[in-house]
Order: sequence, then C-alpha cells, then structure tokens
Amino acid sequence: MKKLTLAVLLATVSSVASATPATTFDNVALSYVSWTFDNIHFSLKGKAFDGTALITDHLYANAQIISVSESDTSSGPIQDIDVKEQKLSLGYRFELGAQTDAYAQFGLVRQSVDSEALYDDIIENSSESDNGTSILVGVKHNFGQFEGGVFAERLNGGGDDETSNIYGVDGRYKFTNDFHAVAQYGIESDFNYYKVGVSYAF
Repeated sequence: MKKLTLAVLLATVSSVASATPATTFDNVALSYVSWTFDNIHFSLKGKAFDGTALITDHLYANAQIISVSESDTSSGPIQDIDVKEQKLSLGYRFELGAQTDAYAQFGLVRQSVDSEALYDDIIENSSESDNGTSILVGVKHNFGQFEGGVFAERLNGGGDDETSNIYGVDGRYKFTNDFHAVAQYGIESDFNYYKVGVSYAF
C-alpha cells in the first residue's frame, strides 16, 4: 500500500455565496467505514470521524480521521494490517441556487500503514507513512429532509505514481434539525469505499 487513497475533478464553480448555507456545513459525524481494494480482493474496516465548521459565512475548516484494519486475511501472507489517515482542510462555499451549495477545499493528508506478515514461519513487521495534499470539489443540494451531493477529490502523495482520483456521492437524512444519518460512497480505478454513520449539526 504505497499511495494515499482518495481523489479528483468535478466542476469549477464561481458564484457569490449567500450568508446562510443552503446545506449543512457545521457538523460532526462518526461513521463505520470500509475500504476495498479490487485488484487484490482485500478489505479494511474501521471507523471515521469527520468535523466541519464555518469560520466565516463562506470559509470553513474540515478535519477527518480514519482508522481501518484487518487481521488473518486470506489474500496473501499478511496477518495484520492497520491504516490510519488524517486530513486537515480549508474550504470555501459557493451558492449555486437557493437550495444548492458548491464547495472547494485544499487539505494536507497523512497516512500511516503498519503490517505484520508471516514468511516461512518468520514474523516480519513493517511500517511506512505518506504525506500528501488533497484538492476536493463538490456540489450538494437540499431536498428538505434529505441532502445529497456529488464530489471529486485529487490526492497527491508525491510523484505521479502517488496520485489518486476518486469520484463519489454522499447523502444526509435529517431525523431532527440536529441529528442526522449520513452516508458516502467513493470509487477509484481499483479501490472503493463507503461510510455510514450518524451526525450532529450545530
């Protein structure tokens, strides 16, 4: 696992943002997350924490922490693998309509991978980490009790072979004004992930 996984390209948006967001920006979320690597038929599962807060009417900050792992896999000699990813981003919100917001953000990302493998009855441990940058753009629409959107992210871990591109969709169902269910799905050429969780909006 040599590259950070996430990634690019959706829309260039330009518009003047309104003072009140049409969609939810101030919130925290805790989710179950699953990463699947299609080319090696391997999955990692764990949890994710996301938090977003408006700094001004348009400027916002986002933080994300993901921890996924797998043990005793059947896809090779790896016995245990743990991946941790942290991302800190600064973004800007645009108004595209009365119920539609677009956004663009730039972030710094760090991913660390620790694994334990068994080769010829000898246990070998390895650890590596990557630092990268993330550029993400997206659009989301308020349908009332439900919000839905699309996004794309380009993550560069350093060099052409360390670049990932992911396209995705996300949704938010509002049980109350404060408590929501959230879900997200993203896909790359040989990787996909999903998150399902709960969110508190403030």
